[in-house]
Amino acid sequence: MNRTLIRRTLFILALVLASAFVIYRRPLMLGLDLRGGASLILRVKVDDASVAQRRDVVEQTRQILERRINAYGSPRRPSSHTAAAATNCWCNFPA
Repeated sequence: MNRTLIRRTLFILALVLASAFVIYRRPLMLGLDLRGGASLILRVKVDDASVAQRRDVVEQTRQILERRINAYGSPRRPSSHTAAAATNCWCNFPA
């Protein structure tokens, strides 16, 4: 029983040391929310519009949002993009 306990303890210790080494060599990459940023998803309502008109309206919405956000002069540039055929617009605001 003592040998089994010693082997398990050494195995756990080796795992902890290996994990610490990996974290030290390659730090964790924090997501946007953990770095203090925010993400926003907007859905544009265009019921009676063709696909081309929907794309134009969503693209115009994205451009307006980008101009308004960039007017504040954020040190990190926010990113925004739209879905190809959908009516969604994603905006990411880094901290």
